[in-house]
Amino acid sequence: MNKQDKIIRASVIEQPLEGLLYDLDLMPEQCRNTTANMRRVAIEVLRKEIERLRNNLEKFGEHLQSCNKLLYEGIKDRDYCTCGLQQVLRE
Repeated sequence: MNKQDKIIRASVIEQPLEGLLYDLDLMPEQCRNTTANMRRVAIEVLRKEIERLRNNLEKFGEHLQSCNKLLYEGIKDRDYCTCGLQQVLRE
């Protein structure tokens, strides 16, 4: 292999390395943009999840209130029945 062949081989090897180094130089900027986009997406997902949980909490609160109302009405009915039964037993 002569000196000219070595120079050609060296230039062929260096060119892809230069391209790789160029790509690596761009990577941090791309990573920052990608990271920012990922954060933005993650924040949006979290906001939607928080909104969903708030809606579920409101529905659960409404359901709990209706259950409490039914329970209270059931206790009133039971007390009414108990009073009526006690009155019947006294007679």
